[in-house]
Amino acid sequence: MAVKSNRDASTLTRRDLLQMLGATGAAAVVAACAPPSGSSPSGSASAPAGTPQRGGSVTVALTSNLTTLDPRIAGTNNALRLVTHVYTNTLIRLNEKLEYEPELAESWDRSPDGLTYTLKLRKGVKFHDGSAFTSKDVKFTLESVMDPALKSSFRTSWVINNVPTKIETPDDYTVRIVWPKEPDEPLYTIAFQRIVPKDYTEKVGTDGYTAKPIGTGPFRFVSQTSGDKVTFERNPDFWKSGLPYLDQLMFRIIPDPATRLAAIQANEIQVVAPPGLNPDDLAITAKDPDLTNYNQLFAGYHYMAFNERNPLFKDKRVRQAICSAVDSQEIINAVIVGEVGHNNVSKKFKEFDPNSPKYSLDVNKTKSLLAEAGFPNGIDFTISGLAALQPYTKVAEVVQNQLNRTGVIRAKLQLLDFTSGFVPKVFSAPFDYQVAISAFTSVSALAAFSTYYGVTAQQTTENFMAFTDPALQRAYDDAKAARFSDPKKYQDSMNALQKIIIDDAPAAFLGYWGNSVTTRKAVQGFIGHPIQSFEYMEQLWLKK
Repeated sequence: MAVKSNRDASTLTRRDLLQMLGATGAAAVVAACAPPSGSSPSGSASAPAGTPQRGGSVTVALTSNLTTLDPRIAGTNNALRLVTHVYTNTLIRLNEKLEYEPELAESWDRSPDGLTYTLKLRKGVKFHDGSAFTSKDVKFTLESVMDPALKSSFRTSWVINNVPTKIETPDDYTVRIVWPKEPDEPLYTIAFQRIVPKDYTEKVGTDGYTAKPIGTGPFRFVSQTSGDKVTFERNPDFWKSGLPYLDQLMFRIIPDPATRLAAIQANEIQVVAPPGLNPDDLAITAKDPDLTNYNQLFAGYHYMAFNERNPLFKDKRVRQAICSAVDSQEIINAVIVGEVGHNNVSKKFKEFDPNSPKYSLDVNKTKSLLAEAGFPNGIDFTISGLAALQPYTKVAEVVQNQLNRTGVIRAKLQLLDFTSGFVPKVFSAPFDYQVAISAFTSVSALAAFSTYYGVTAQQTTENFMAFTDPALQRAYDDAKAARFSDPKKYQDSMNALQKIIIDDAPAAFLGYWGNSVTTRKAVQGFIGHPIQSFEYMEQLWLKK
């Protein structure tokens, strides 16, 4: 008998993170892609309450060009995902509270063995060309993603151990997903995939779809000028009654942060989408009476990764010594948006253990641990960081300064371009780095430990630190096994994971990270998201 499961936990894998950061130019390592749940002006992530008004046009600034408008190919590129959100929908949605809710699927069931998910689809939904949304569109979308010819970055989420997931359609409004093996994060896998129409896409082909995409979303495609802008108009037949509020939504490509700042000050654009403005610019916009900064805390953290292939970092006392030289408060003060934190599990997750051990700034402990490890005169190493990419560059600079102030750590800083330098050095074999400053976003507490699960026979980006601990692996496996069946055992295992990782210190956790979305004061209805950054475009409206 199927078990109803309208929630699940999920994550962005390291591979997803690389794709997101590389494609958007927002690098360091998320990912994905804010503060307490939601966000409000200069401190949280949701706009103040008010009566929505209809009409008007909003222009959103993006940082990178849109290489495709096909959501099956767009992958985790944050800019592309933000745009595809306005004209397509997913079957289920991970909301701003990190809870799963119905979207094109009204309900879903999980079989006891976790291999079969049955989804009941919403009736009466139409694509922008007037055709009805049915199970055939879901089957087509998912099977095309699994087709290697499409070269979708989502393929490995659906093809597990080289075995494709089966997509069955018992009737027009039922979809049955049969996994060869239950993914670590099945609902997020489903929630991440946006649906395209079978008949239209087969008729026009992939290139034709990118030239004129259609979906079931709140806005319809109008036009695109490569490297400049893309325009959408209100979908009057949107299946969510009364939405969207805006008549028009435009996206402009503005790579330079100074130009983005000038454009929003001049009201040439009304929203600066993530990664947004530089920290120094946020201090300027915070004082502007015509602008609002929505500071968002992501479900993730900045961290300093230690490469245990290097003999220096094999001794955990060395890693612990470095962790004791970090001041999280100073880091957060420097980057403007974030929160002091010493854990890899976000406080947004109920599994967060406030009693788990933590490191705090203690230079005497740093010196003592290094002496015990055989380095009474200190250690030397190089930090790999990201060049000209905020807030990641700033984090690396602050951490280098903190370490060098101890007098026993002599850290050099090597700033690298994300695509041409950081990825090949840090995330690619032979992993020729010592320490790297990065960031990670997770959509579940359990997923926050996937990077640290352990090395495999192949050197993959998932194991770029070469860290492994059998005790952590056992706790992870116990938590995964108990997640749907034994809440107490699950939480006990999660508590154990949080204690183990602090003692092992495979990385120094530098603080919870976020970003800021800057808008004109007239733009209302913004809802921040701890994973996606900017999810609810249909809710935006203009105060007149």
